[in-house]
Amino acid sequence: MKQLFLELAQDEKGHANLLEMYRKNKSIAELFKAQVIDYKIAETQDMPELSVNMKPAEAIAIAMKREQQAAELYTCLAANAINSSEKEALENLANMEMGHKHKLENAFVEIGYPEVF
Repeated sequence: MKQLFLELAQDEKGHANLLEMYRKNKSIAELFKAQVIDYKIAETQDMPELSVNMKPAEAIAIAMKREQQAAELYTCLAANAINSSEKEALENLANMEMGHKHKLENAFVEIGYPEVF
C-alpha cells in the first residue's frame, strides 16, 4: 500500500511538469487522452474518518474518494471554461485523476474483498 501511495504522489508531482510542458507545447495534450473505465466503486463508499488506526482499505477509500472529488472538480471547471485550450487542459486533468481513481479502486477491491480472488 505504501508503494501505491508513493506512486500516486509521484504522479501528482508529474502533473505540474506535464501542465508546464502543455503550456509550452500544445501537442503534448495527446498524453492526456487515454480513456479510463470507471467502475464507480468510490461512489458507493462513504468517506472514512482519517485515523492512525484505520485499516488499509479505509486509507485507500479516502484516496479514491479524493481522486473522485478532484476529477469532478476539474470536470466542473472544464464545463465552465471560456477558453477552449483551458477547457481541454481541465478535461485532461479530470481524465488523469480518473486514472488514479481507477488504480485505487482496483487496490480497494483487492484489499477490501480478498475473497473475490
